Amino acid sequence: MKEKIILSTIILIYLFISYALHILFLKIGNKYFFLVAISFYLFGTLAFFELLNNMKNKLREAGLYIEFGHANAALVEIAFICFAFGATNAIWLIYKYFKGRH
Repeated sequence: MKEKIILSTIILIYLFISYALHILFLKIGNKYFFLVAISFYLFGTLAFFELLNNMKNKLREAGLYIEFGHANAALVEIAFICFAFGATNAIWLIYKYFKGRH
């Protein structure tokens, strides 16, 4: 049960951060900086899940066990969902950014 709450919290945190960045990115004036910011957003998604995996390992070393399935399957599935959302969000941002500029 605690794993489901943790996974739901991870998704909510990611969605909140993505929404905040979405609003921030649309305020960027320089198109090259905008494209760099989008790439950092996608790499930041990877870093976010790497951080979560490292935190899980540190908690396990401290004696707190959180079970996400064999080879962290649930965490990997959530990462894929967030990557798909991030890619969709990036495409939507690029579309809105360049549509609004012409």
